[in-house]
Amino acid sequence: MIPEGTQQPLVEPPASFPQKTGQSWPPQGIDWPVSQIISREPLGTTGPGLPPVT
Repeated sequence: MIPEGTQQPLVEPPASFPQKTGQSWPPQGIDWPVSQIISREPLGTTGPGLPPVT
């Protein structure tokens, strides 16, 4: 269900976390910020048409 080559979901840590742990952000091999995925498929039906309630 996840397209090939898609990065794992990431949450950016607070700025103090990498400083305290000595880690770098983003991790190696990760593009940041992650590009948004935009659906190109049309929306499906919402069900049968209902008459208006008066």
